[in-house]
Amino acid sequence: LNPRVIIFNLYIGNDFYDLFRIDDRPYLAKDANGNYKIHSPVWIKYRDPALQGGSMQDSRVLFVLKKILQKADLWGNWMRVRYLLNTAREQNQGIGSIFKYMWDIKRSVEPSLWYPGAYSAQILNQQIFFKYFPKSKEESLSRLSFLLKMIKDENPDIKLVLSPIPSATLSGALKGSSVFQNKINQLGLTYSEIVESEQELFNRCREIAGEQGWIFVDLLSSFRAYPEPKVLFMKQDLHISPEASRLIGEEEAKAMMPLIREMQKSP
Repeated sequence: LNPRVIIFNLYIGNDFYDLFRIDDRPYLAKDANGNYKIHSPVWIKYRDPALQGGSMQDSRVLFVLKKILQKADLWGNWMRVRYLLNTAREQNQGIGSIFKYMWDIKRSVEPSLWYPGAYSAQILNQQIFFKYFPKSKEESLSRLSFLLKMIKDENPDIKLVLSPIPSATLSGALKGSSVFQNKINQLGLTYSEIVESEQELFNRCREIAGEQGWIFVDLLSSFRAYPEPKVLFMKQDLHISPEASRLIGEEEAKAMMPLIREMQKSP
């Protein structure tokens, strides 16, 4: 594609948790010398496309057994425990932290929502993860810094833009929601704690962008200045709405246009 500008959108509500996930995606981990390396996915939900056959595929009995376990979510829970053990060991946390985290994730489901897992997927999973694995927030920022530096080093001639997208909590869209308030009360969380945590992540993103030579787009100011923040998120699942996409596009265009004009002047 030979791009001249790359925009990196980072969702404040869950992408810092996703930096720890190893399931079905390449992931970062430190080697014996403390340096980050990109590792191949651990295939949990999906099948490794590189595999040709194998016992699980060749055996009908094993295939059916795995499908039954997946249907009951036993397979996913078992694999989740396995990869959470590494995080627990690194932070000197016991196995109890793992099961408390998983229990709270289950409790974060809200049946009254169109998508019952919306709160968990978009906001609460990350906050619960940080609660039981408290060093994870700083580690996620360290991994983000590594990624931005790696991208910068590999693309020295490309203009790089970091544009973090605020969550429904950070932007204020869920403020005053009795359903959300009841849910976080059950989990021992407060709205102000969540906002404070996400605000810190947003502020650190700005700092890291400056350190690594990236241009930063402040979408948070635009989201908070919007007359009705609820309109910026889909009621069904709390993903950003078409109106939010328009707002994001406009703000990113404002940041990009001076870069494009500068590039047009260069030979």
